[in-house]
Amino acid sequence: MKYVLSLSIFLFLAACGSDSATNATDEVAMASEPAVESSASSVPAMVEYVWHSKEANFSDEALKEHTDRWAAIVDEAGMELNYAAVITPRLDNENYDFMWLMVWPTLEARDSAWTIWAERYEADWLSTSEGIFSYDGNNAFGWTPNPMRQPSVQSSSGTGVTGYIFCEYNEGMGDADLAAAGATFNAWVDTYEADSGKGSYWWGLMTPQFEFPEGLEADYVWFNSWETEAERQAGNAAFMASGLAETFAAIATCQEEAIFDGRAIYVADSM
Repeated sequence: MKYVLSLSIFLFLAACGSDSATNATDEVAMASEPAVESSASSVPAMVEYVWHSKEANFSDEALKEHTDRWAAIVDEAGMELNYAAVITPRLDNENYDFMWLMVWPTLEARDSAWTIWAERYEADWLSTSEGIFSYDGNNAFGWTPNPMRQPSVQSSSGTGVTGYIFCEYNEGMGDADLAAAGATFNAWVDTYEADSGKGSYWWGLMTPQFEFPEGLEADYVWFNSWETEAERQAGNAAFMASGLAETFAAIATCQEEAIFDGRAIYVADSM
């Protein structure tokens, strides 16, 4: 099965950065028997997010000019990149105004691309983007993806809506409980789509390839993806009416879902 990489890409997050957290996420993936059928080679090695800040001369048009130029650089330099997008939070974030998301097929491809970027392109890029937006390469965070459901309809619009939910298990709850609830949830989505029509919705978990900063804790982070806001609202309304929200609330205490709007800026020809 080949993933069509529109905005329905591996934008999800989950768990803590330790070895025990990685094992826990693997256990959830195996126990829930997700609908997604994939081989190790079909799932990217890393989804990387780079924080960006808007400067005084920022505009959507200026950003578009730079993302188009950046996409041309990726091909010109022969970088091995599956997909890239710009995602913007709907609520203000003190750390960034938007994130540059990149999906790497291998860690070697990621490291090679960053080396090429630093040696051949970064100085000019910083000059031309000065006053428009800025970034710090130290604020680049990689995650290992774990898709838990395949979208029934592949998005082709190049835009989408994604949500991220950081959760901590309630006392006595753990991976097996989440796995069982995830399997029940997938069955519910199947029924919902049978009644309402197939949609682009899918979800997943992800393991961070870094240590969480002090003060941030999560046993898992759930990722949701939709092609449109209308689809998100309709699905959420049906979910709340289903009673499944109570099932998940009994398993974990979660932060409010963080919603992002995104736009694809690069899709590899082979995708």
